Amino acid sequence: MVPFTFGMDGRIFEIGRPLEQKAEPSQPIPLNVQQLTGLTAGELSGKVIDLFEVDRYTKAADLIVAHHARFDRPFLENLSPAFQQRPWACSMSQINWCELGYESTKLEYLALKTGYFFTGHRAVWDCFAGIELLASRVGDSNGMCRLLKNALKTSWRIGVTGSPFAANAALRDRGYKWVQRRWEVEVDEASKAAELLFLKSERFGNASVIVDRVSPFERFSDRRTLHGPKGAHSVSAG
Repeated sequence: MVPFTFGMDGRIFEIGRPLEQKAEPSQPIPLNVQQLTGLTAGELSGKVIDLFEVDRYTKAADLIVAHHARFDRPFLENLSPAFQQRPWACSMSQINWCELGYESTKLEYLALKTGYFFTGHRAVWDCFAGIELLASRVGDSNGMCRLLKNALKTSWRIGVTGSPFAANAALRDRGYKWVQRRWEVEVDEASKAAELLFLKSERFGNASVIVDRVSPFERFSDRRTLHGPKGAHSVSAG
């Protein structure tokens, strides 16, 4: 994790001391992973993550930024409850990189296209690269400004259970994902009514539809009842 401070206009002012820790895995490290990361069993032997220090960094953050928060947030919430109480943003999905002319949302590609080269596959360098990307000029503003415009919005999570198997293709084509035994999609306020109208079609039979309000405190989490205080100190989690 790497802390940084920012203004609501997206300007990044200071990058703090990183927190980089290792943990011994519960199973042998595959050879290809050793080659990719440079980490060996000997280097990780006996290592454990200091959760007190992790929580200290996490609780000080007004926003946690990850470059694939849908993957990172559930993983980190299982590590420490502190991650459950903070608002999250995703520099991969909450900036429209395609609209800006980028062909991929992978961090290394975005960094290279923006003029930066870094040694990937080690989490702390991914964090630094992500912060540089957010500080960089992207179109008519910087990455952090674009991220904040989308990350701080309230949206709606629509869940569908009990729909006929024949309706699955229609849900997938509309962007629904299978999450925790139901189909889900997240839409903005302007799209909410149209989405609910779509689900009233006869093809969905007696399917149940659940609508949840989603703020940065709940977004990207597998948990369904998360709330926290409003939160420009941030943490980039890799």
